[in-house]
Amino acid sequence: MVTGTSPLLLPGNQLSDKLRDVSWTKVVLTASFSLVGGYVDTNMNIRFGTYGGFMSGNIVQMSIAIQGCDILSFSLYLAVILCFEVGVILGSSLLGVLSRADSSGCPGIPWWVWLLEGVMMVSTLIACDVTSQVLGGDAVAGMQFASTIVAISMGIQNTCTVESKLKQNTTIVTGNMQKLGVFVSHRISGKKLSRDDGHTCIQLALGLFCYIIGCILGASAAKGFGAYTLMPAAIAQGLTMATLAFSYRGAA
Repeated sequence: MVTGTSPLLLPGNQLSDKLRDVSWTKVVLTASFSLVGGYVDTNMNIRFGTYGGFMSGNIVQMSIAIQGCDILSFSLYLAVILCFEVGVILGSSLLGVLSRADSSGCPGIPWWVWLLEGVMMVSTLIACDVTSQVLGGDAVAGMQFASTIVAISMGIQNTCTVESKLKQNTTIVTGNMQKLGVFVSHRISGKKLSRDDGHTCIQLALGLFCYIIGCILGASAAKGFGAYTLMPAAIAQGLTMATLAFSYRGAA
C-alpha cells in the first residue's frame, strides 16, 4: 500500500491537470480558422491556380511567370499578393482606429469590431464566388483575377488571429511548423516547457492538422462541385469569427 502520496501526483492526474489548464476555446477557434485557411488555399488553387492565404506559393508562381515572360500570370500573382497586404493593412488599421482604453487604461478592442472584421472577411469570400460565376465561370480566361478578392479575406483573418487572444497565424503554415519544431526540440532536449508553451504547442499542432483537413475538403469541393464552393468556408469563417467576437463581450 502506498501512503503519503497525493492523487494529484500520479501521472494520469498530472496529465489531466495540464489538460484542464488549456484554454480549449482558443485551441478550437485557432483550429477552425486553420481549417478555413486550408480549405481556401486548395479550393483557389484548383479553381483559379492561385492561393488565398499561402503567399509563398503565389510568390513562387510569380517568379516563374517573370522567368517565362508571362505578363498575365505575373500580374495575377502580384495582384493576389498585394490584395493579401491590403487585407492585413485594412484589418490592422480597423483594430487600431477603433480600439479604446479598458478599465485598466490599456488599449482594448470592442467585441463588435471583431464582428465587423468578420463581415468583411465573409463578404470577400462570397464576392469571389459570385463574381467568377456572373462574369463567365472559373474556366474563363482572365477570371482568375476574381480570386484576388479572397486574399483580402485571408489577410484580414490572419491579422485578427494574431492580434486577438488567439495569438496565432492561421494562414502562414510554414512559420507555425517552425515554432512547433522548436518546442518539440526543447522537449526532446529536456528543457521544461511553461504552461503557456504547452498551450501554444497544442494550438500549433491541432491547427496544422486542421489546415491539412481543410486542404482535403477544399480540394474535394472544388473537384466535385466547382462553382460556389467557397460558401462553406464563408459560413465556417463567419461562425468562428462571431464566436471570437462574442468572447470579448464580457470585456466590453
